[in-house]
Amino acid sequence: MITLNLEQLCNNYTYLLVDASAFFHRLSERVNFEDTEYKIARNNLSSEILSFWTEKIPSNPIYSTIEIKNEINHGDYKYGKSVKRNSGSKDRIVLDLRRSMKEVKVNTNRLVNTLEERERILDLNNTQKQLYNFLSDKYNPILYRNSKGDSDLLLSAGILSQKHRVCIISNDFGLLNNWKLFLYEEGIGRLRFNFYIHEEKDSFKEAVFNLNYRKN
Repeated sequence: MITLNLEQLCNNYTYLLVDASAFFHRLSERVNFEDTEYKIARNNLSSEILSFWTEKIPSNPIYSTIEIKNEINHGDYKYGKSVKRNSGSKDRIVLDLRRSMKEVKVNTNRLVNTLEERERILDLNNTQKQLYNFLSDKYNPILYRNSKGDSDLLLSAGILSQKHRVCIISNDFGLLNNWKLFLYEEGIGRLRFNFYIHEEKDSFKEAVFNLNYRKN
């Protein structure tokens, strides 16, 4: 499998469409939601990765969709009040957790603001929207199981791949499986429409495609 950094990906594709899972996390993280120290470390890493994307957006073809933006903005926590109210608490680890959560929110807002200011939220034209609606109906039996954001990302990327080289970046294996099916059903080769996993902060691994067909 091919592993590239972000600069190499940007040299290979006209559009990089990034899923919420890749904006926040890398695939190689361990998961232990019962451990508060783990939660703090995970939040700190999320802030680092969010900052990484925010820094790279202005000079690279990094995009997302309105539904992904809505997913990113979904959490609305009262971080500031919580931290202030508990700042005298003896339980410092709880305070550290709240602060790490606040930092994630701050970096999330910066990311979304940068996407908007740089006009990196996709806006399909009327012809593309008509095709989007057709594909949405066609693939509804499989897309309904996914989030609106995943479905929006897949269909938007598929439409753009008609004229451009496009790559989805995501750690969502449900989305990965639907991408494989979409390529197979639409007869699109992965040279035009590819999928990479966000493995480390600046390391992306090409997804395995195990269907027995090959088109360019």
